Amino acid sequence: MEKSQTAPDQNTFGITSSTLLDTAYLESLFNNDPDKVTEIEQPAKDPAKTVAPDTKSTPVIPANAAPQESTIIEDASFLDGLTDEDKEPAEEVKPSAAPKSDNPSALQENEKETPSKSGSLQSNIITFGKELYQVGILTTEEGQEPAPVNNTEELIERLTQEKQKGAVQILENILSHFGPEYRTAFDAIYLNGVHPREYFQQAEKVASLEGLDLSVPENQKKVVRVHLRSLGWDESKIAAKIEKLENYQDLEEEARDLIGPLVANEKKAMEQQQRERQQELSRKAAMDQEHQQIVGRIIDDKMKLKEFDGLPFDEKTARAVSGYMLEKKWQLGDSQISDFEKEILDLSRPENRQAQIKVALIMHLLKIDPTLSRLQRKAVTKEADKMFAFLQREESTDKKQGRKRSNFIDD
Repeated sequence: MEKSQTAPDQNTFGITSSTLLDTAYLESLFNNDPDKVTEIEQPAKDPAKTVAPDTKSTPVIPANAAPQESTIIEDASFLDGLTDEDKEPAEEVKPSAAPKSDNPSALQENEKETPSKSGSLQSNIITFGKELYQVGILTTEEGQEPAPVNNTEELIERLTQEKQKGAVQILENILSHFGPEYRTAFDAIYLNGVHPREYFQQAEKVASLEGLDLSVPENQKKVVRVHLRSLGWDESKIAAKIEKLENYQDLEEEARDLIGPLVANEKKAMEQQQRERQQELSRKAAMDQEHQQIVGRIIDDKMKLKEFDGLPFDEKTARAVSGYMLEKKWQLGDSQISDFEKEILDLSRPENRQAQIKVALIMHLLKIDPTLSRLQRKAVTKEADKMFAFLQREESTDKKQGRKRSNFIDD
């Protein structure tokens, strides 16, 4: 009999374990100093250009939402979501009836003469798009006909493209005033993500080798020394080799033979540096995307059920938790983290020992009781005890006053 395939391991919150989340993601947080976290300076947002995110993968976080406080306990919106009942939807306001006309035929004539608003708007946009081409605000590639603009969505898309093309052109104009080294440095640092210090250190090695005057004996020794070090030779053997080449007057010839491969190797090292950095950025992007999708999906599913393992979880609470966990507000090195991640990192501070114990207690409870059913039973028992005590007091009062209490069980 074949063994059934086991489901992937899941933790308390229902997140399927993966190499990305279990190792790299957590290590990226805990191997950092919380003092290095700085707040991200957000540029002013244009509400008209804000695009709503896909609620299926990540719950919508309003752009104008108030910033989250430094701890979960102080998050008023989060606590309100746990305690308040769902609010009734606002009463729908019905449009007022159209004014009556004493002349029905005249009203029908006016309706016939008035064109539809949507048709008029589309016609205006098409005309406006043609005028934008004429004045040069919208452009086309050489040899291509202007593409018609049929609706507002296409107009916004074309204007956005022109803005991006304008930014690229400005950058091209700036870089064109300098040599190719500037463009190479720009691509490596700003496009491929190489740290400026690492890039310029490697670039300096290449430049120092390319510009060497090999008619100078010291430069000849430098080339041979760099080559032998790359092979793993120790300094004593390198000194002996150089002395031997000098004695046989072969030092300059040896240096000239080695300089070409040395420069090529250093350039390959620069390229490898950029490839590794690109791979690292891609890995981090994939890790962040996986984290966002999994957390967003769980929050979305629990929001539909309006409870999370017995805890109230309405839309208001889901928005608060989503923003707290997923919205990037802090800079940590070359990464951006959320309030939730920052506060996990802050737990390593010595002054937060009590908070560490509380979090450890909660994690311990979740480990032995993932649904917190014991706490729920305890809460129900407390309510039952209160009710029983109340009934006992009522019965005692009735006896003292000579009243007979009816019992629906005996009736």
